[in-house]
Amino acid sequence: MMVINIAQSLARNRVSIDFSCTISEIQYTSHFQLISPWEVVRAWFRKKSDWS
Repeated sequence: MMVINIAQSLARNRVSIDFSCTISEIQYTSHFQLISPWEVVRAWFRKKSDWS
């Protein structure tokens, strides 16, 4: 049971870290071009699906 909890918390941390990295990438690139929120969501889900 403990192992499952650890795995879940690690997965959550990984998602939040990757999400914040994605946000910072978007903020950086948005200086050069305007990105719609929909593109942001699509890019994030594309990244997320690469893990599985």
